[in-house]
Formats: sequence, C-alpha cells, structure tokens
Amino acid sequence: MHDFTFFGPIAPSGGPAIRNRLTINYLSTKKGLNFLINNTHSKNVFIRLKNLFSFLFARGTIIISTSQKGRASFSRVAIIKRLFDKKTKIIVFSIGGTIVDEYDKDKVFRNFLKSCVAVFSQTTRMHNDLLERGINSFYFPNFKVETSESNGTKSEFIKPFKLVFLSSIRNKKGIAELIEAVSRFEPEDVSLDIFGPIRKDFDADILEELPNNIQYKGFIEKENVTKTLSKYDIFVFPTRYEKEGFPTVILDAYSAGLPVISSNINFNPDIVKDGYNGFIYDPYSKDALYLTLVKAFSNPKHLETLSMNNLHEIKKYNIDLVLNNVYDNLMSLVGKKQ
Repeated sequence: MHDFTFFGPIAPSGGPAIRNRLTINYLSTKKGLNFLINNTHSKNVFIRLKNLFSFLFARGTIIISTSQKGRASFSRVAIIKRLFDKKTKIIVFSIGGTIVDEYDKDKVFRNFLKSCVAVFSQTTRMHNDLLERGINSFYFPNFKVETSESNGTKSEFIKPFKLVFLSSIRNKKGIAELIEAVSRFEPEDVSLDIFGPIRKDFDADILEELPNNIQYKGFIEKENVTKTLSKYDIFVFPTRYEKEGFPTVILDAYSAGLPVISSNINFNPDIVKDGYNGFIYDPYSKDALYLTLVKAFSNPKHLETLSMNNLHEIKKYNIDLVLNNVYDNLMSLVGKKQ
C-alpha cells in the first residue's frame, strides 16, 4: 500500500472540485493506493494556513491538484520544505490552462516544477509544452462518468437551429458577443438558450432585454446537463477567458452529440478539431462568430457528420480509460509493479 497526501478542492460543485472528488473516489478503489485528503476548497484563512502547514511536514508522495493561486502558494512553501526534506516526491495534477505560462514567467514556480517528479497535464499541447521544457509530464484530460447519454447521431438539422450555451455567466465568457451574433439572424431561423450561474463580474443588464428567440434559462444540476443539451442542435462556447484549461462542458456537448462552435482561446483548438467535430473561430475578429454560425447553418449534412464524430470522440474520455491510465502512471512513479 502506498500513501499519497492529496491537496486540492473537493466538493459536489465547481469543475475542479468535482474532478478531484471523482478522481480520488475512483483511484481509492484501486489496489495499492491510499489517500490522505487535505481539502483546500474552503476560503477560511485558518484552514488554508493549516493546509500549507500540513504540506510543509507531509512525507512520502504528495499530490497537488489546485488552480493557479493554490500552486503559487504551495511553490513558495516548498522552498522552506526543501531545506529539511529533499526526499518527498511531489506530483502536480494541473487544473486550468496557465501552468506553462506560470513556468515561463515565475522563477520560483519554475524551480518548484523542476523539483516535482511529474505533472499530469489536461491537454496534449500543455503536455508537449511541458515536455519541451524538461518537465516529466503525463496526459490527464477531463473525463465523463457516462460517455453517451444521447439517442445517437442527430438525424436532421433544420430551421430553427437551436443553439445552447452552458457555463458560468461572466463577461469574459463572451455572452454579449454571442447574443449580438444570434440577434443578426431572423428569429424564426435561430434560437439561443443560455444556462449557467450568473457571477459578480457579469453585466446582468445584458439579459434584461433579450429578443424573443434568446432566453436565459438559469442553472442546470450536473446530473441533468447532458440530457438537457441533447435537446439542442449546436453548443456554442464563445469564451475570451485566457485561463481556460479543458472545459468539461465541451465533453457534455460531445456526449449529447452536439457539434461545438468554440473560440480559439488557449487550448480550445486542441479539444475541438475544426471541421471534424466543430468549428473554431477568432473571438477578436469582427463578425467571426456570426460568419461561423452562417457557415454551420449552410451545411446541415456536415452537422450530422460532426454529431456522429463527437459521439465517437467522447469515448476517449471515458472515466475508466482516463483514470486507469492515471493509476498506471502513478504506480510507475512510486516504483510499484502492477
């Protein structure tokens, strides 16, 4: 039995916290692994200090699975830890899309990452970028517990085309640009439903006077996401958020058999393959989203192909396939035969 001391948010909601919870629950069933959990989900300053103190004196193998701010904190404490503890192995499960940028711009973090035995990277480009910098990296994408909940490939795409957006409602998620693009079509040709929790950094006035073919529909419980998405034709992800990593909601769209129209921000082009299972556009190019929608609507047969491709693509992200690979890699790092 090998003990891993785990630091990261674990909770029923929130992308990273759900990912961590499912990962730990799954790996805990595997032979030879035991996890000592330090939940970093709380914002209470005393709990945060306790977690950093626990990290300082943890032994054996440590897994850090936090976003950028958490990684920055642990990398600073690691300077002190390495003064008296040079044997403890540290593994990083990357969350978000900034770890390569952190490595390039933050000397303290760069030295910390070099001292880690491995980083588990969310996308293939992130994985390759870290390998090029001399970091031992393993590919660890997001995953789906159930990989196909639709009734199969959509048989036809006809007017009105039903578009859907699901994510946190924030200005940087491109909501205003999406509404503007859809508003340029005749209402009888296109509809758009918007789902997700409204955050503080969103101009809520945008949702006050929507055209009749655009509606804000509120929040969806996680267990109902894929079933809800399967009622639509196309998933649109117009984000301008530069810290996007691997948005799990894209896998939800794949599982529902939806073609995806996504901005080319950060790692999105690694996940959505333009012309194969969706369309990629530049969110900073004038009219790009509108023209991409026009292109999608002009070829319904192609949309059927994209739908079929996504039902095939989602199989790569099955929880058993992804986490069994993580298990194998963890066991290799601690020198255990499987």
